[in-house]
Amino acid sequence: MNRLFLLNVLFCIAYEIPAQRIVQPRLSVTAQLGEPVTLECSVVSTRQIIQAWFKQVIGQPPMRILKDDGQAEHTFYEFGNKSRFQIEKNESSFNLRILKMESSDMAVYYCAALRGSHVLFGNGTALLFKGKLKG
Repeated sequence: MNRLFLLNVLFCIAYEIPAQRIVQPRLSVTAQLGEPVTLECSVVSTRQIIQAWFKQVIGQPPMRILKDDGQAEHTFYEFGNKSRFQIEKNESSFNLRILKMESSDMAVYYCAALRGSHVLFGNGTALLFKGKLKG
Protein backbone atom coordinates (compact mmCIF):
# COMPACT_ATOMS: atom_id res chain seq x y z
CA MET A 1 0.00 0.00 0.00
CA ASN A 2 1.02 3.50 -0.59
CA ARG A 3 2.43 5.45 2.38
CA LEU A 4 0.28 8.50 1.75
CA PHE A 5 -2.85 6.35 1.94
CA LEU A 6 -1.74 4.86 5.28
CA LEU A 7 -0.93 8.29 6.70
CA ASN A 8 -4.33 9.54 5.59
CA VAL A 9 -6.10 6.59 7.26
CA LEU A 10 -4.14 7.08 10.50
CA PHE A 11 -4.92 10.80 10.50
CA CYS A 12 -8.64 10.14 10.01
CA ILE A 13 -8.69 7.62 12.83
CA ALA A 14 -6.82 9.90 15.22
CA TYR A 15 -8.90 12.97 14.33
CA GLU A 16 -12.40 11.59 13.95
CA ILE A 17 -12.62 8.82 16.55
CA PRO A 18 -11.60 10.07 19.98
CA ALA A 19 -10.43 7.58 22.56
CA GLN A 20 -13.57 7.16 24.59
CA ARG A 21 -15.62 4.57 26.36
CA ILE A 22 -19.13 4.60 27.77
CA VAL A 23 -20.01 2.21 30.57
CA GLN A 24 -23.49 1.63 31.95
CA PRO A 25 -22.66 -0.80 34.74
CA ARG A 26 -26.18 -2.15 35.31
CA LEU A 27 -28.28 -3.84 32.62
CA SER A 28 -31.43 -3.18 34.66
CA VAL A 29 -32.56 -1.11 37.62
CA THR A 30 -35.77 -1.80 39.55
CA ALA A 31 -37.68 0.76 41.61
CA GLN A 32 -41.16 1.26 43.02
CA LEU A 33 -43.40 3.92 41.55
CA GLY A 34 -42.82 7.17 43.41
CA GLU A 35 -39.28 6.19 44.49
CA PRO A 36 -36.10 7.91 43.35
CA VAL A 37 -33.83 5.97 41.00
CA THR A 38 -30.40 6.66 39.48
CA LEU A 39 -29.26 5.40 36.07
CA GLU A 40 -25.48 5.24 36.10
CA CYS A 41 -23.11 6.10 33.28
CA SER A 42 -19.33 6.50 33.16
CA VAL A 43 -17.83 8.40 30.25
CA VAL A 44 -14.11 8.26 29.56
CA SER A 45 -13.05 10.59 26.77
CA THR A 46 -9.88 12.33 25.68
CA ARG A 47 -11.78 14.96 23.70
CA GLN A 48 -14.54 17.52 24.12
CA ILE A 49 -17.86 15.73 23.63
CA ILE A 50 -21.55 16.32 24.08
CA GLN A 51 -23.11 13.87 26.53
CA ALA A 52 -26.70 12.75 26.15
CA TRP A 53 -29.32 10.32 27.39
CA PHE A 54 -31.70 8.48 25.05
CA LYS A 55 -34.91 6.69 26.06
CA GLN A 56 -36.33 3.73 24.15
CA VAL A 57 -39.82 2.47 24.92
CA ILE A 58 -40.48 -1.07 23.66
CA GLY A 59 -41.57 -1.01 20.02
CA GLN A 60 -40.43 2.59 19.45
CA PRO A 61 -37.18 4.11 18.21
CA PRO A 62 -34.85 5.68 20.79
CA MET A 63 -35.41 9.38 21.43
CA ARG A 64 -32.89 11.86 22.79
CA ILE A 65 -34.27 13.09 26.08
CA LEU A 66 -31.47 15.35 27.25
CA LYS A 67 -28.04 16.63 26.35
CA ASP A 68 -25.20 18.41 28.06
CA ASP A 69 -22.66 20.27 25.97
CA GLY A 70 -20.77 21.54 28.99
CA GLN A 71 -21.68 25.16 28.19
CA ALA A 72 -25.05 26.07 29.70
CA GLU A 73 -27.87 24.34 31.49
CA HIS A 74 -28.78 20.81 30.45
CA THR A 75 -31.27 20.65 27.58
CA PHE A 76 -34.27 18.41 28.30
CA TYR A 77 -36.23 17.29 25.23
CA GLU A 78 -39.03 15.05 26.44
CA PHE A 79 -39.93 15.50 30.05
CA GLY A 80 -43.01 17.54 30.86
CA ASN A 81 -42.08 17.83 34.54
CA LYS A 82 -38.34 18.51 34.40
CA SER A 83 -38.18 19.02 38.17
CA ARG A 84 -38.42 15.20 38.56
CA PHE A 85 -35.06 14.76 36.81
CA GLN A 86 -31.48 15.67 37.66
CA ILE A 87 -28.10 15.09 36.11
CA GLU A 88 -25.31 14.02 38.47
CA LYS A 89 -22.14 14.86 36.62
CA ASN A 90 -18.46 14.95 37.43
CA GLU A 91 -15.32 14.37 35.35
CA SER A 92 -16.12 10.68 34.70
CA SER A 93 -19.83 10.17 35.40
CA PHE A 94 -23.03 11.39 33.76
CA ASN A 95 -25.84 9.87 35.82
CA LEU A 96 -29.55 10.44 35.23
CA ARG A 97 -31.56 10.67 38.46
CA ILE A 98 -35.34 10.39 38.46
CA LEU A 99 -36.61 11.81 41.73
CA LYS A 100 -40.05 10.20 41.55
CA MET A 101 -40.49 7.26 39.19
CA GLU A 102 -43.70 7.10 37.14
CA SER A 103 -44.98 4.22 35.00
CA SER A 104 -44.18 6.22 31.85
CA ASP A 105 -40.49 6.17 32.86
CA MET A 106 -40.25 2.42 32.22
CA ALA A 107 -37.97 2.00 29.18
CA VAL A 108 -34.39 1.28 28.21
CA TYR A 109 -32.09 4.27 28.72
CA TYR A 110 -28.88 4.76 26.73
CA CYS A 111 -26.07 7.04 27.77
CA ALA A 112 -24.24 8.45 24.75
CA ALA A 113 -21.33 10.63 23.66
CA LEU A 114 -21.73 12.79 20.55
CA ARG A 115 -18.98 14.41 18.55
CA GLY A 116 -19.76 15.78 15.13
CA SER A 117 -21.76 13.14 13.29
CA HIS A 118 -20.46 10.31 15.49
CA VAL A 119 -22.53 8.83 18.32
CA LEU A 120 -21.18 6.27 20.77
CA PHE A 121 -23.77 4.48 22.94
CA GLY A 122 -23.50 2.61 26.20
CA ASN A 123 -25.10 -0.85 26.48
CA GLY A 124 -28.32 0.53 27.92
CA THR A 125 -30.10 0.16 31.26
CA ALA A 126 -33.67 -1.13 31.50
CA LEU A 127 -35.71 0.76 34.10
CA LEU A 128 -38.29 -1.62 35.58
CA PHE A 129 -40.82 -1.25 38.36
CA LYS A 130 -41.39 -3.53 41.29
CA GLY A 131 -44.80 -3.98 42.75
CA LYS A 132 -48.17 -3.71 41.03
CA LEU A 133 -49.44 -1.05 38.69
CA LYS A 134 -52.62 0.56 39.92
CA GLY A 135 -55.35 -0.11 37.42
